[in-house]
Amino acid sequence: MQQELVRIMALYITGYDAPLLKSGIPEAAAALKAIDTVLMAYTGVLKKDSIGYYLRQGIDRLDAHPDFDSFDRLAFLVNDALPLQRLLLHKQQDLFSPQTLPQTQFPHTSMSGDTALGRKLFSEKALSGNYTRSCATCHQPEKYFTDGLSRNTVITGNGMLPRHTPGLHYTAYQYSQFWDGRAGSLEEQVLQVLHSPQEMDSRDDTLLQRLHRHPSYHSLTLPQVQAALAAYLRTLAPFNAPFDQYMAGNRRALTAEQQTGANIFMGKAQCATCHFVPLFNGLIPPLYNRTEFEVLGTPANDDLLHPVADFDSGRLAFFPIHFYRGAFKTPTVRNTAVTAPYMHNGAFRTLEQVIDFYDKGGGNGIGLSVPNQTLSAVPLQLTAAEKKALIAFMEALTDR
Repeated sequence: MQQELVRIMALYITGYDAPLLKSGIPEAAAALKAIDTVLMAYTGVLKKDSIGYYLRQGIDRLDAHPDFDSFDRLAFLVNDALPLQRLLLHKQQDLFSPQTLPQTQFPHTSMSGDTALGRKLFSEKALSGNYTRSCATCHQPEKYFTDGLSRNTVITGNGMLPRHTPGLHYTAYQYSQFWDGRAGSLEEQVLQVLHSPQEMDSRDDTLLQRLHRHPSYHSLTLPQVQAALAAYLRTLAPFNAPFDQYMAGNRRALTAEQQTGANIFMGKAQCATCHFVPLFNGLIPPLYNRTEFEVLGTPANDDLLHPVADFDSGRLAFFPIHFYRGAFKTPTVRNTAVTAPYMHNGAFRTLEQVIDFYDKGGGNGIGLSVPNQTLSAVPLQLTAAEKKALIAFMEALTDR
């Protein structure tokens, strides 16, 4: 029942199972009624603030407002579903509490890392083959751990990296790392970046010799370097955006427009059918034990009237089945308002362009031929006001 309640909050009311039918609200009502039927013998008198009280209140709200596009999801979550979840769990935490998805459930090595050491190593240029680059060169803390570029240069300066530099906030909450998901843990990701001729171009023996010359790095092993950097990356999950404050009880944390945008994000715009709450990434509810990849048909340029096909094969290069041609990991949209440009190739310079692309139906919707596109090509029919509210909501996902 606890898992079903998560499905209701993260899948049914967002339209995940039938996005074109838009039948998610009646489906959520039916699921909540099933929970009510099972618990009926235990709920007893419907006292205020009881399990039965929140069940019936939530059912009434869903039954009274079955229209998918206009349903007030925020009101349902904060007034009905989340209080019910806290009672079912016998805890003060709910789906939107940072403690709900512990990082320990995600891939780790057996070695614990030194966070302070990792923070220092993050800016250490001795990790690169030619002493010119550190992790912070491309993942700049003052830019929310991005670089503000469509694509950065290779370490030698002769040419461009194949993909856009992603931000590092909440990267620990994934089962796959890199745009194509080729690394299964943060520790593995660290090692691949160090070994990449285009990124850090480092050799293990040379790297360790350099580090051992410094007293603070004396006797470090490569696994300790990996573990320390990974430990630091796991600290980059503040969960303190205005949206988080709102869900924690501060009802003044979001403006009226941002609340409208949240409902559009989880409703008509169908963003939350790929960017699942509460991480707003591709971590799939209710178990949050898989990372999703999508084929969007993202063009190589930002002119949607004259799009140019992007020939990056995506996950196919790592997992060679046709289904994954052009597939990329669904990143979090937390902090997306301050981390332009966007997409795996950095093609879109603004959130307005991103929203227009989705509104038109992705690659197939703008005239590109993408046979295995997983994004629906049916236009969303968003109004200018709805697009503006969507951006306002994404601004509310910016950590302080």
